[in-house]
Amino acid sequence: MDDVYKAVEHRSHVIDSTSAEKTAGDSRNRARLGRQPSGRAAVIEASRADPPRRPLRRRSLPRQPAHPVAAPSADGILVGMSYRICVVCMGNICRSPMAEVVLRKTLDEHGLGDRVTVDSAGTGGWHQGDPMDPRAAEMLADHGYDGSRHRARQFLRDWYGRIDLVLAMDTRNLSALRRLAPKGADVRLFRSFDPTAPEGSEVPDPYYGEREGFAEVLEMVEAASRGLAGHLMITLR
Repeated sequence: MDDVYKAVEHRSHVIDSTSAEKTAGDSRNRARLGRQPSGRAAVIEASRADPPRRPLRRRSLPRQPAHPVAAPSADGILVGMSYRICVVCMGNICRSPMAEVVLRKTLDEHGLGDRVTVDSAGTGGWHQGDPMDPRAAEMLADHGYDGSRHRARQFLRDWYGRIDLVLAMDTRNLSALRRLAPKGADVRLFRSFDPTAPEGSEVPDPYYGEREGFAEVLEMVEAASRGLAGHLMITLR
């Protein structure tokens, strides 16, 4: 019997200890809750726990120019507000680069350099990336022109969308260009702008000839360039 009383007494002691611990824990929790900051202290404490996020700033887009300007495309053809001309021969190392350099300088002299851009190309791609034929470059240099920066390129069909006037050096290249041309494209012979040249006049290929052939080409392209500059001074007014 005594053993029974002892067991009951021990159980009561355990229960009382557990209750006491729970009561003490509740008291500590109430004490902590009672010490929570209020007013300004509460605001500061909250800001430490969760700092305010900065408002998102709207990124402004770069301002576009009021008027489009001429700029090179991926293939080097200038695009923009200027009138665009491309002079074309067979390989783009003799006749057409000579005409490009001469025409560009002539347009500058007539006050059209900022309104007309000039490029050149070949219907064939054999010489792509090559400089001008040394004989052509020498002939230009002897007459005050600089063709040192030229690099040959092949004329492509999609250039028509960015060129206003295509000038062929001879009828063979004229036919090739017109086969590529979309409806309404302006493709002509370069010498058609020389008022002294007969209709259908060509600039002959000097590649297989001597120095005299390059001198003849220079004379022809200078005359045609002057005629074209006069034409553009009227049409681009």
